[in-house]
Amino acid sequence: MGQPFSQDIRSGLAEGLKAPPARPVDTFDVPLTMDDEQREVSLPGGRKGKIRRLAFATLSAAEEKMALKRCGGDPSGLAFQLAISTLAGIVLDEDVGWPSEAELKAAGDGAGELINAAVARLERQPLTPLSVTDSTADAAWTGMHPAMRNLCVSAYGATQTTTEDVAKDFLKSRRRVRT
Repeated sequence: MGQPFSQDIRSGLAEGLKAPPARPVDTFDVPLTMDDEQREVSLPGGRKGKIRRLAFATLSAAEEKMALKRCGGDPSGLAFQLAISTLAGIVLDEDVGWPSEAELKAAGDGAGELINAAVARLERQPLTPLSVTDSTADAAWTGMHPAMRNLCVSAYGATQTTTEDVAKDFLKSRRRVRT
């Protein structure tokens, strides 16, 4: 029979579980040209608003495996589950006091100043965290317009894969060796 873990090992394991290593997170601002209806989202707790910024985390191998399990092996579902799994945070217009269309029209020539002030607030605004572990990422995904979900899938592709040129260069480096 094996020896029981010492207290030091247990506390070290527990500490490791509490503090996962930091990972890259990319943020994307939703273009001002996107229709307001397409930016609307319903979040947990009845919170609703228009999406201004989304954050996407780099996935670990374990998270990719969990996405595969969540889709039940369905290849088309895998793309969606991977995109949902990368969702790490969200900022709504309401979080930063983004001006409405009516406010911008009323401001006339001063509309640019309103937008610049909102952009400055956006840069200081912390993200509302999203995660599959607490189902907030799933809830946000479900509450998004299909066009916004499509942008999320595109963001997953942009953040989790290499460029076509890098892939071509990698494949061109192929050499056959005998072992």
